[in-house]
Amino acid sequence: MEAMGVDEKRSVELYVEAIEEFPVLSAEQQEDLAVALSRGSSRGSEWDLNAKRLIEANLGTVVSITKQYQGRGLSPLDLIQEGNRGLWRAVETFDYRTADAFVSHAIRMINEAISEALGGQPDAGVREPRRPGPEAGSGSMAIPLGNDQVDL
Repeated sequence: MEAMGVDEKRSVELYVEAIEEFPVLSAEQQEDLAVALSRGSSRGSEWDLNAKRLIEANLGTVVSITKQYQGRGLSPLDLIQEGNRGLWRAVETFDYRTADAFVSHAIRMINEAISEALGGQPDAGVREPRRPGPEAGSGSMAIPLGNDQVDL
């Protein structure tokens, strides 16, 4: 596993601190924004604002997912950048008429973007969360972090 330099580690810590300032949106609020974006046919100030809110609400998911890929050739900051590209792609391509929730679509796009940046290396050990069934209770999802993570 690659060792993270002091400057890079501090940069990641500052990034995580900064994204913690963004408002947390419920799953329902995120779905509402995603549906509004998916139905919107033109980019304008409302589309841009909704996209911004949805992206900001999911930056922490990007950081969580990147932990699975550490030690595979890209720095943590590069992994975050590639994950953010995948998140943007998710916002642009989400179709509310599919069975996927936005977060499932976003996780798939984030993983794809990072895998592409790593040269298409297989995603061994990287799993997407499944929608909890009625027996799951609270309806919350956990994102598996794998064994090769570095605490940020």
